[in-house]
Amino acid sequence: VETFNLKNNFGGGIYSIVSSTLIESNLIKLNKASYAGGIYSRIASINLKNSFVNSNVADFFGGGLYNENSINIITNVSLEQNKANKGGGSYIFGAPAPNIKDCLYLDNYAHQFGGGIFNDFSNPSISNTVLDKNHTYFFYDPTGGGTVNNGGAIYNNSSHPTINNSVF
Repeated sequence: VETFNLKNNFGGGIYSIVSSTLIESNLIKLNKASYAGGIYSRIASINLKNSFVNSNVADFFGGGLYNENSINIITNVSLEQNKANKGGGSYIFGAPAPNIKDCLYLDNYAHQFGGGIFNDFSNPSISNTVLDKNHTYFFYDPTGGGTVNNGGAIYNNSSHPTINNSVF
């Protein structure tokens, strides 16, 4: 169990780089870092299941999870009340095929993009997942576009997710 850690850079709760990690039946809560308040994975393989990733904060990317060029399998995980500038619940960058199944993304917040999930040059498979009450900051567009919402549930940048049997 990782709870209430304050890190300066990467992975407030768990940091995984060039490794293979099983995280099962854990509570990752109240952690803070510049990147990935909860779990940071880079060029890694993470199997996260039957866990809670709640109330974590990242200054930049991935309040709950940050996945860069990693193979992640996320099953039966609750990601709630995580915050970041981009990707409040999860930030997924350059990941070939992360798998998110039977998960709950609830009340996550991103200041700019992707309250629940921000996909950045990645192609995740999302199934049987609920994304509810995730939000981004609304701002007025001075060019005449009015109020803009930047992906409360999911924001995709050059990404091609496959989404099945999920609720938004």
